[in-house]
Amino acid sequence: HNRDSSFILGVCNGAQLLTQLGWIPKRGIKLIDPPYLAHNLSGRFEHRHVGVQVEGTSIFTAGMEGSVLPITIAHGEGHWTLDDASLAFVEAERLVSMRFVHPNRKQTELYPFNPNGSVNGIAGVSSLNRRVLALMPHPERLFLKQQWPHWPQHWEHLSESPWLQLFRNAFTFCKQ
Repeated sequence: HNRDSSFILGVCNGAQLLTQLGWIPKRGIKLIDPPYLAHNLSGRFEHRHVGVQVEGTSIFTAGMEGSVLPITIAHGEGHWTLDDASLAFVEAERLVSMRFVHPNRKQTELYPFNPNGSVNGIAGVSSLNRRVLALMPHPERLFLKQQWPHWPQHWEHLSESPWLQLFRNAFTFCKQ
């Protein structure tokens, strides 16, 4: 993760590993209580679709800023837990890459729209160098159009899933 030519996408258990390694937000940053992923506040495994807003804070989410999209979640331990100082740092450095949103398109901590109870609706966090991304939702489960249980009628003009852009951005990074 320290090489300029490397990147990491950690989804679900991968996100948990990245937080345990201290690579999120970044190894060496001394936070009072670095982020970790605790049990969902619902007390159970959550597997369904929710809405997220994408923030352009990593090489993966570049060009997707402001997009509000459905995404698959499937986790029992996805509650981003940060103390006040850590949360202030993550927000000030714009490390939040994705947030759970209410159907009104506003970030939420309200269940069931935020399936794990993460503060500020946090669903994903990137590293300071923007090349490590830890996500609890599963974009890889919806990167093909045919993986979607429902393709919205107003998207009929699209030939591919919007989530494919995450992987195209990684490919573009590799070509540079």
